[in-house]
Amino acid sequence: MKTFLIIFVIFQVFLSVNSVEYDKKFFLNILSRRGAGNVRFFLFTRRNVYAGQEIPLGDVLTLQRSNLNASFPVKFLIHGWRGDMDTEFNERATIEFLIKDNINVIRVDWSEGADTINYFTAANRVPEIGRQLGRFIDFLHINNFLDFNNVTIIGFSLGAQVAGHAGKNVARGKVNKIIGLDPAGPVFNSKDADGRLDYTDANYVEVIHTNMGFTGMNKLIGHTDFIANSGTHQPGCIDPSCSHHRATKFYIESINMNPFWARQCVNFTKAMRENCTGEFVRMGDPANPERNLRGIFSFQTNKSPPFSRVIPEI
Repeated sequence: MKTFLIIFVIFQVFLSVNSVEYDKKFFLNILSRRGAGNVRFFLFTRRNVYAGQEIPLGDVLTLQRSNLNASFPVKFLIHGWRGDMDTEFNERATIEFLIKDNINVIRVDWSEGADTINYFTAANRVPEIGRQLGRFIDFLHINNFLDFNNVTIIGFSLGAQVAGHAGKNVARGKVNKIIGLDPAGPVFNSKDADGRLDYTDANYVEVIHTNMGFTGMNKLIGHTDFIANSGTHQPGCIDPSCSHHRATKFYIESINMNPFWARQCVNFTKAMRENCTGEFVRMGDPANPERNLRGIFSFQTNKSPPFSRVIPEI
């Protein structure tokens, strides 16, 4: 028992120093037993790019007075462990999306549940966070502010697992698309489809793997799985956290700046060996669902920005 406790504490310290928002509150948080906490939803549009409008679940009047345009697509952004609505990925992705299209961006803030040094506590809160997001999506739909065909949920790490649970819990339709950015692996690798992100959670699920078997999942769980640089270690990175977060950096760069071309692979082994010779497709291409794209894809990147390599001749 003593050995187990020592290993547990060491693992917590390792995860905490590699987390997004490490604030050195280890002893205050390691035994945290708070519930999932309040999940908050903040809307960003071209009318309010930098100042989000909070829309509480069930508050119809605030929803009606907001800038949410029911005729535009809705993209949900979900942060990971120790993060909040203002993480770098959320801020940069919001701006890039609004530069590209006139859409609604909704940041899901579950920082009350995520702000614990105890990774396992945060992971155990994921299903409830997903249920709350599912109820919020239904709330928008029942008030005619959302078309399920125009919904995309994008989550990083534990946020990707939240996205999966949200997809499982919507009651009025089915989410069109989920993008999982290196979905969190610890705890979730051992779960079946009911307990983690899975291709059944949306009409189309695309997963980008950058730290498989470490902080990220070691399973192929999407309609399409894009494996970067063999999937476990990213060029230019020293620690697993760096490789884990590269998924967000690749995705942000792909929105407006540079495409990431990947080759289709015959199997997972070929992808891990970067020995794929199939057709070229674009990681994160909005047209991938319409093409009914399926399979495993491998791509390589540079070790520093810009991460995208030269577009291949096709």
